[in-house]
Amino acid sequence: MAQINVTQLAQQLGLPTALLIEQLQAAGVGRALAADTPLTEKDKTQLLDHLRKAHGAAEAKQKITLTRRQTTEIKKSDNMGKSRTIHVEVRKKRVLVKRDAEPEVAAEPARPVLDADRLRSARPRRGSRPSSPRGRRRMRRRNGARRKPRPSPRPRRRRKQSPRPGRRR
Repeated sequence: MAQINVTQLAQQLGLPTALLIEQLQAAGVGRALAADTPLTEKDKTQLLDHLRKAHGAAEAKQKITLTRRQTTEIKKSDNMGKSRTIHVEVRKKRVLVKRDAEPEVAAEPARPVLDADRLRSARPRRGSRPSSPRGRRRMRRRNGARRKPRPSPRPRRRRKQSPRPGRRR
């Protein structure tokens, strides 16, 4: 691979040569730098790491945003028989957050909230009110209540039939 000098790198990056030499010295490149000094890959990575630290991108990203876009077509016909195509676009955005690795703390064993005596007293007694409407209806029937009479259905109205052609009334 051909070595590149400071002037050529400055031209590629679109920076003045003096500014690039200044940044290389701040990054800790430990030799005398001039416009025609050749740069190694190690020097370039050292400069890149220094610039990332200086601009706050040294630590790994904690949050990644994923966006997805899905387009579909729906063919719909109206009452006249004409079909239309409807374009539907669904956009989904999901943010993933990197959690810190916390050391697992040994938790004490879970103890029961209710012991056997409290559990017996907490059970519903016979004759208590059921929670569902169906259970309440059963309780009413057991206690002698009559069923509600069902409402009679309304008589249906008959449509007048149009006379068929060729048939006399």
